[in-house]
Amino acid sequence: MKGKPVHRLLVVLDREFQKDLGFEAVKILQKAWQAEVTFLIVLHENLQKILSLDLKQVIEETRKRFEVHLPPGAEIAVEVGDLRERVLIALEAYEADILVFFGIPDTRHMKVIRSSPKPVWVIHPEKPFPGENIGVPLALKPRDQLALDWARNLKEAFGGRVLGLRFYSVPGRDFIASLNLADSLEEVDQQFEAMQRQEIEAFLKEIRRQTVLDEVIVEQDSPKSGIVRAVEEHDIGVLIMTLRKPGVLEQLFFGTVTEAVLHHLPTHILVVPMEQKA
Repeated sequence: MKGKPVHRLLVVLDREFQKDLGFEAVKILQKAWQAEVTFLIVLHENLQKILSLDLKQVIEETRKRFEVHLPPGAEIAVEVGDLRERVLIALEAYEADILVFFGIPDTRHMKVIRSSPKPVWVIHPEKPFPGENIGVPLALKPRDQLALDWARNLKEAFGGRVLGLRFYSVPGRDFIASLNLADSLEEVDQQFEAMQRQEIEAFLKEIRRQTVLDEVIVEQDSPKSGIVRAVEEHDIGVLIMTLRKPGVLEQLFFGTVTEAVLHHLPTHILVVPMEQKA
């Protein structure tokens, strides 16, 4: 596989045990990259106080319960503490290249994803992996290059087609529609779509990624709604999205588009931090 090699996966197990499709996805990743896999279970830091149990016994029993279900050659680590802190330490200690979570991220997971210096693969536990197509939402900004490079790498590893997803809004369209000017509205829509496609073509040429995409889908919609809808309409098995650090207002009220889609988790999502290069 070209680009940055993947030698080790760190898989976090901190919720209901996923031994079916979720674990099958890990096996596929392990085989595709010939990667070493470590499973990490982080027990709550106040567990000993709450249960009044011998912590060493709890850790050992937890290890025994899970290790019989792990893929061949995988290791398991059981630790106690804050999830974000322990995962970030483990990423460095095990020199992991990708972090893996199962299921819709909750608040604790989002803290880890925002802080991770490595890509995070959020696996949908009820969908086959990796699915038919690879989807890359396009913001037409330099960070798209990271997602496109990973898309190229995943295509080489798993096959499928790479679809670029571009969603936009037409200023004043609702007003034009209210005037019942069907011909004018259709013309405006066509012009705006043509403009978007020209911008995409110019952008891909500028960053020298013209050959990555097999198809470009351009539609009027909000980014979150469009991405979620496109997953179903175009059989997208994996979304590749970048994650930038949100501003203060975004953290308080909105979040990023990537975070909004993660909370919906329409399919498997590979989140690439903007500092990470494929």
